[in-house]
Amino acid sequence: PSLSPFCHAFDFICCGLCCHGNGVFIWWRRRRQRRFRQRRYRQATRTRQEGQRTSSGAGTSGNAAASGASATAASGPAGRAGGVGDASAAGALRAPAKCEGYLFKRRRFPLKGWHKRWYVCDKGFFYYAKSANEMKTLGRYHGNIDLGNSFISYKRSRRRIHIDAGSIVHHVRCKRNEDFEMWIGQLNCHRTYRHLQLQNQPPSGTGNPQFAAA
Repeated sequence: PSLSPFCHAFDFICCGLCCHGNGVFIWWRRRRQRRFRQRRYRQATRTRQEGQRTSSGAGTSGNAAASGASATAASGPAGRAGGVGDASAAGALRAPAKCEGYLFKRRRFPLKGWHKRWYVCDKGFFYYAKSANEMKTLGRYHGNIDLGNSFISYKRSRRRIHIDAGSIVHHVRCKRNEDFEMWIGQLNCHRTYRHLQLQNQPPSGTGNPQFAAA
């Protein structure tokens, strides 16, 4: 009976310490989640700004190429004829050189990490396969991206390139800085070429008399 007050006091102290420990843990977890959200927001803002700078540079080169193509079409007889000038300009576009090599593709599921893949950039399209032999010998690839309808951004410090195709975002990484600069230039050239090709392409319903009448 004489020890009962001490036992009650000990139980009270233990309960207080447990509650205080739970409160500290909850505060630490919320603080960690808040810092994680802030870090992701800063990374997204930085990536968006770099992508805007990339798209503005590609748009400037695309406008220059478009003005050159229109001047070429206007100087020829097809350009003076009127309606055939756009088709001749589309045919006069010169495709950039084919670019191929190994890059590291980011994968989340089931094997999370960076996996080595063979990439080919040809006529405005971006293909990839597991190996060069699989694409060259078997003619098989695992995916392709239309660069004309994609948004390209990059992170130079980590040598990463992000290609947003609308339905999927493709993340690739280069091993060396020289490869990174080369792939950035080639992707911008192929994207501009494909974009101009889509602009100069006539509508699909032009040959329909109902479409023409409308």
